[in-house]
Amino acid sequence: LYNVSFLKENNESYYKDFLKYLSNPNPTTYLFISIKSLNDLAKEIKDSLTTNSLVIDSKELSPLEFFDYVKNKAKNSGYSFNDEAINELVKRSGDNYNLLNNNLEKLMIYKYDSKNINLNDVYSLITKDLDTNTFDLVDALISKDKRRTYEIYEDLKITNTDATVILGSLIYKFREMALTKKLVLDGVSKAELAEILNVKEGRAYYMIKTVANYSMDTLLEKLNELLDMDYKSKIGQTDLEKSLLTFLIL
Repeated sequence: LYNVSFLKENNESYYKDFLKYLSNPNPTTYLFISIKSLNDLAKEIKDSLTTNSLVIDSKELSPLEFFDYVKNKAKNSGYSFNDEAINELVKRSGDNYNLLNNNLEKLMIYKYDSKNINLNDVYSLITKDLDTNTFDLVDALISKDKRRTYEIYEDLKITNTDATVILGSLIYKFREMALTKKLVLDGVSKAELAEILNVKEGRAYYMIKTVANYSMDTLLEKLNELLDMDYKSKIGQTDLEKSLLTFLIL
């Protein structure tokens, strides 16, 4: 059961029924409730859950724990998995445990005969999401690696990703990186940054690590160029496809 914030005193029907159930649950049924905090619930339900159920405080996995999870699961299943492949799998799965698990299962089925998973297998089988592709595009662009920038852009076009979507993703990414850089320069901690930007701490860790390589001036310069491109394309002054390609490779 998710999103149980409706279990408040102002929803009398659900409230009373659920209290009754907690005091006399179905003996053949397991009920799992996922909530951020018991304090989100009405006091009577909170007290009843504390008394009548097993409460587990579950913390988010850190990037290292994601790595260890993959390594241990592969080992226990009889698979070999080199560190480069694990790092790339975790990167392509983001901080999404369910996606990571699904991607791992996909690789293990694919390599069932040899039980040896390498970096090329991850490249071949696990698709990057738009956010990951955009991050790689930003990294190549700031590094002035024109060939890699063009290759990533072509990969996006092959998958029929519209130029407006690529532009929007780039604007979002540069804005996010600039804000992260400012917060880091202001001395904000990882936990505080996660709360301010409304992201998980695992993602905040990667965001802080990423912006360490870039100056604020560079991030703002690229962001302003993209915003200007967006404005001019919307008023019909420029062709977005041509402007975007010029921005990326020149």
